[in-house]
Amino acid sequence: FFFQAEDGIRDAQESRGLGDVYKRQIMELLLLVFTFGYILQHVASTILIVKIRRQKTIEGLSFESQVIFIIGAFVRCIWVFDTRLRKLYLVWIELLLSLVLSGYIIYLFRKYKDTTFTVIHNPFNYKLLLAVCIVLSFIFHPGEKNKYYLTMQMLVSFSMFFEACGLLPQIYLLRKIGEVEAMTGHYLFFLALSRIFRMIFWIQMYMAGAVSYTHLTLPTIYSVQISVVAVSLKKKQ
Repeated sequence: FFFQAEDGIRDAQESRGLGDVYKRQIMELLLLVFTFGYILQHVASTILIVKIRRQKTIEGLSFESQVIFIIGAFVRCIWVFDTRLRKLYLVWIELLLSLVLSGYIIYLFRKYKDTTFTVIHNPFNYKLLLAVCIVLSFIFHPGEKNKYYLTMQMLVSFSMFFEACGLLPQIYLLRKIGEVEAMTGHYLFFLALSRIFRMIFWIQMYMAGAVSYTHLTLPTIYSVQISVVAVSLKKKQ
């Protein structure tokens, strides 16, 4: 599997032929696609920070989504040490940006917590999503019993499932409000774009036989979110 020690993201053995070299090059390219998806998410976070600082309000924004993103970033910082991703400087830059931007957004939410006037019960509570994703990561992960079953492989799956659900609270909130403000629309656009790149990554990994069919739930969640965002932005126009 992509995230296990013998191959993929984790440390691979020395190449023994042109075929191995070619596969390793493809893997490196996929890793860049995977990382670039997160970089686009940081562009979205930067837009969100500018929006909050400029408007001094968090009206129409989901605190639940931001909590999910920062928890996902912390978890990725743990399991990345067990993968080949740790050898890419871009990954460490991306992780640092993720923690700094997410932490600052949480701070802004706390600072302007009294500036929101729309009270909506959001069923996509981060605690509920956290519990669901923990269960999913225990059942569906790349490890095998008596080998990798209770290792960081569970954290890999957890962070993937949890971050895939990260946009759900924000989408639900905006659908209930019924309108998308301009900068919020830009924020959603880059979040959707980041999911397109990660969706490409997971589909390519499945086609290469590096992940099981259960991990197709990730691009499925991404595609639904992208579709909803696209419809929301179209209505705004």
